[in-house]
Amino acid sequence: MRRLQGQKPKFQKHYNHDNGRPLGTMEEMLRYAHDTTGSLILANTLVLRSKKAITGVMVRKAMEQLMRRHPILRMCYQKNQSEEYHLQKMTTLKVDLRERDTTDWKSVMEESLLEKFDGKNGPLWRVLFLPKARYQSNADEEIPEITSHPHECICIINFHHIVVDGPSYSRMFAEFKTYLGNALNNEEPQVSSMPMLPPIDLYLDEAAPSRWYHPLMPLVFRLLCMIPGFTARMMGEFAAKGNAFTRKYGVEIQRSPHIQPKTKIIPLEFTKSETSKFLKKCKEYQTTVQGAVQTAAGVSMVTMLEDQTLEVPTRVTVNIRPFLKSKVPNDYAGAYYLRVECENLLVSTPDPGMFWSMAKQASNDIHTQLKNNEPVKKWSVMKFLFPVVLGMMNNELKEEDDGCGGRRRQLLVFTNLGYAKFLDGSPEDDVILRARFGGCAEHHQGTIFDNNIVTFNGKLFWTVIHYSNIVSDVVAQKFCVIDEFYFDQKDRTKVLENSAFSFVLLIIFTSVSDT
Repeated sequence: MRRLQGQKPKFQKHYNHDNGRPLGTMEEMLRYAHDTTGSLILANTLVLRSKKAITGVMVRKAMEQLMRRHPILRMCYQKNQSEEYHLQKMTTLKVDLRERDTTDWKSVMEESLLEKFDGKNGPLWRVLFLPKARYQSNADEEIPEITSHPHECICIINFHHIVVDGPSYSRMFAEFKTYLGNALNNEEPQVSSMPMLPPIDLYLDEAAPSRWYHPLMPLVFRLLCMIPGFTARMMGEFAAKGNAFTRKYGVEIQRSPHIQPKTKIIPLEFTKSETSKFLKKCKEYQTTVQGAVQTAAGVSMVTMLEDQTLEVPTRVTVNIRPFLKSKVPNDYAGAYYLRVECENLLVSTPDPGMFWSMAKQASNDIHTQLKNNEPVKKWSVMKFLFPVVLGMMNNELKEEDDGCGGRRRQLLVFTNLGYAKFLDGSPEDDVILRARFGGCAEHHQGTIFDNNIVTFNGKLFWTVIHYSNIVSDVVAQKFCVIDEFYFDQKDRTKVLENSAFSFVLLIIFTSVSDT
């Protein structure tokens, strides 16, 4: 805590890969969220298919190779004599592998998001191996890899958010399946350790140096908090004060106090044909996949709130590496991301022309903020306010719930990993990734619906994340039908009966000229 209340340390450009280093400001925030409420634990389900059966011994071997390559996987965090948290090498290097006999991978994934890591001793990651679990896709198509790679298993990988972000864990999965292939063939790959890089703080300071007055901002902020109403207004930006959804519907735990707060997932898969058509539509209407899916989810939210139009507060996680002056490789594990805040005006049940117009606007909004370096500029200010904000949030955690269920103003959050071509498989590979779904624990504080998206092997995989204490399974399915997709105009009536979200998906696959 002292770090957040005082001067941040000066970070080195390079560290010995096993000597550790101080935590950065963002890492300290992630550590605090994890240690206090168990928030921001990451879970990724990997559906693996292989030419020969994968065993627990092979999974352990692949984990050991990953740990050898990535120094941050060898770390834990402890306080030094100055009461500041540092990453340091585990006293005893070990991997946390747990083999489960169950076939219910979704429940295992959701339960895994309830278990904190032992930050003091490590490791800050673990793998749950489910050799008997099988993946049932919602997409109706033939799967050629069933023949070429007849064996299937599921691995669920949990990370402390200090350890990875989206770009780095997705590349780590490519390494993981390669190491599994080595283990299948009794091969011993030569794996050398990557360097230990500094936290994001150093790189952001290079990209947007602090102004002389920025260190004075905490004092100014505290003085402004003495003005009646100012604190409440500012905390609405940073802390959990509810949003349009909670104000209209309340939260599920108020109606059913016995519910265990839990992060839950809805896995969605598009076929290759659907994905190809979707990508072509995005190109045709000059928008990005992010703009389209963000608008789809936003329109569904507007419809659920029974509004005609609404500005939907949305947060989009972005890989900040391309915007840094010094190079941070995408495969270097760590938290190197920032967020873009969006608030686009959306209408309910739009026709295709209106939908694609809104999607293009959402896409342009994100690109403009990134082009103007807005996330980095915002960070250069906010890093000085984090100590004050954290203190307020700490006090808030001690107060009774005010009925908002720990929800922030954002109705939707997105993590889009893009087209991860490095995850593509081929018939020659010993192990291929059949599907991947991911999520982040935010049942204590967060949004209404989180969305985690990745495309590989020609297919788009979309994980919709919701929270048992906020919305029921019925409401979540209303947001996103999980059993059926209707992309044929003949089924438009049926779509409307099932889900506003599926109606928007229909629009995605319908051209403007078809209406």
